[in-house]
Amino acid sequence: HEGFPFKHWALFVENEKHPSKSFICNVQGDAGRFRYEQTYKNAHTSTTLVDIIHVGYVLSSNLKALRDVAENIPIQNNDPAWNCQDFAWALLEELAATGLVDPDDEAYKNGRKTVWSKMEGL
Repeated sequence: HEGFPFKHWALFVENEKHPSKSFICNVQGDAGRFRYEQTYKNAHTSTTLVDIIHVGYVLSSNLKALRDVAENIPIQNNDPAWNCQDFAWALLEELAATGLVDPDDEAYKNGRKTVWSKMEGL
């Protein structure tokens, strides 16, 4: 988002066999007014996409559990510094904690490191 102090982050879950079933988990809104949103969309078709960082694999049988975890990440609207990057980071950590992604997988370890290095406002 041009003019915003932070780049927008989201978790893109890509369905390689059926791209139309790919979806994005993120929070939308402004400081103090964020809300959870999940949309079926292929991030590769976005005109505003800057980067995709691979952070692991999720079994198709675990996609509902992933959506549930994402929907239940606490939104910190009482913290004016909290934003979509904090949401994406918390979701990434929770997916590993719940075993939905393998925290020992190289894709997760390398992706997590890359995500952390790109967090703004630290």
